[in-house]
Amino acid sequence: MAQAIIKLTNVTKLYGRHRGIDGVNLSVQANEIFGFLGPNGAGKTTTIRCIMDFIRPSQGSVKVFGKDMHTNSVQAKAKIGFLPADSMLYPKWTGQDHSDYYGNLRSNANISELANRLDLDLNVQVRHLSTGNKQKLALALAMLGKPDLLIMDEPTKGLDPLLQQEIYNILHEYKRGGGTVFVSSHNLPEVEKICDRVGVIKDGTIVASETMQSIRAKSIHIVTVSTTNKIALDDFKSPKTEIIHYSEKHIILKVHGNINPTVQAASRYKLKDLEVTHANLEDIFLEYYR
Repeated sequence: MAQAIIKLTNVTKLYGRHRGIDGVNLSVQANEIFGFLGPNGAGKTTTIRCIMDFIRPSQGSVKVFGKDMHTNSVQAKAKIGFLPADSMLYPKWTGQDHSDYYGNLRSNANISELANRLDLDLNVQVRHLSTGNKQKLALALAMLGKPDLLIMDEPTKGLDPLLQQEIYNILHEYKRGGGTVFVSSHNLPEVEKICDRVGVIKDGTIVASETMQSIRAKSIHIVTVSTTNKIALDDFKSPKTEIIHYSEKHIILKVHGNINPTVQAASRYKLKDLEVTHANLEDIFLEYYR
């Protein structure tokens, strides 16, 4: 198996008596886009800060490019493009000023192509930029110098749908060029469009790590039944069925696995309507947050 670009082994971070993350094991392989998901306060930012060596774990190890981040932080960061959740840009500098500064730190740092694709004016001072344009500048700066690894926290935050799609195109091109992406996001449709694999964190602990293909294969259906006669609730109860809504002549169910018993139960009634749909990606991920 190829060496992991990012590898966390039993990483725990304590803040006094509070655990930010607890025993996190996580790996990101070369040339994949890895999505990192979880509700607010789950430990996503703490994990990213440990990966970037902004904070040190209380226990466990963090390796990036196969080397311990504690002792090889400077060398590793030279090959990482980083987009934090809240970018710190200099208000009186223009986008070009920022690019020139980054260019002194990294070779092959040309922001012009990305700026054109993102419709970003590099001659405007940051203090005069909209929230969306600040995000575009921060993203372009993260990609300067063609880093080997991108670590991005909510990359399309504040961007309109057309620009979001352009960012997805840019990230796919970056991957095709051999790059690796670790992206934290709350946007589930975004994750579905760009990620090869995802990890889900809850209360500081990894609760799932799967390929997008395996997640899409999970069989969850939403079944809506409307009848002309009264529904007996017990007819639809089973260990793999969750009742989302119930009234005298209307029931909505979430069914895991085989839907035939549910459909057969519905067929015993005088039906006004029967609808069966696949659960969306958000419904599937919410299973992990319980």
